Amino acid sequence: RFWEVEEPDLSIVTSPEDEECERHFLKTHRRMEDGRYMVSLPFKSNNPNITPNTKQVMQRLYSLESKLAKSEPLKHDYSSFMEEYEKLGHMSLASGPASYIIPHHPVYKVNGDDRKLRVVFDA
Repeated sequence: RFWEVEEPDLSIVTSPEDEECERHFLKTHRRMEDGRYMVSLPFKSNNPNITPNTKQVMQRLYSLESKLAKSEPLKHDYSSFMEEYEKLGHMSLASGPASYIIPHHPVYKVNGDDRKLRVVFDA
């Protein structure tokens, strides 16, 4: 028949990685009270090899504190960003000993009276 010959094949070919990703989503997703979905981060193995980075992160924190102490507008904007980030539920206080902390730093642009802050996460 003509329509059988002209119709494209709609079968979807998925790779094993795509299938694993779908299984991971189905197994770990949940809907939050505000309607958003939360899915755990997928790792290629059950025990990801992430080494603790506390020493490096603390050095960067001290450097950031020094930078914030030198600029009151930067300190204000950075504090506002972190408060909003926590209020939105994107971060929370760690409940136990941290094994890996995502380092970040502010990128601050000043153009006359206009100030723009962007926080970059090194993950």
